[in-house]
Amino acid sequence: MKNRILVVDDEKDICFSLKEYFEKFGNFEVEACYNGLDGLKKAKEFKPDVILLDIMMPEMDGPEMACTLRQDKEIKDIPLVFLTSLVSKEELSKQKHITEPYYMMAKPVELDKIMKLVNKIVSKKPQ
Repeated sequence: MKNRILVVDDEKDICFSLKEYFEKFGNFEVEACYNGLDGLKKAKEFKPDVILLDIMMPEMDGPEMACTLRQDKEIKDIPLVFLTSLVSKEELSKQKHITEPYYMMAKPVELDKIMKLVNKIVSKKPQ
């Protein structure tokens, strides 16, 4: 059975690239949304194992979506990987307080690193 990833990012080319990469090189089914409101709806329908979530988006940004998601008992435990261009990779490496179920990766995302992180996350989920 394939693991499921939901990508929520207002940059459609990022969504397309991540979807294509995970489906081609991993055992994943990937859905994409372009804002937090649609992301919440899709999370409830799709029940992903991981959500890759942009921070800055129109309508509802990533942190607001994460907060709303955490209040819904059906989807509150889905691990989140925030994707951000607001900080550099060097700044993120100093952020030791960001722990499960939240992770962060700086944009532009290195595909091999995000694959490694997502595989680590899904390997921890109960079978």
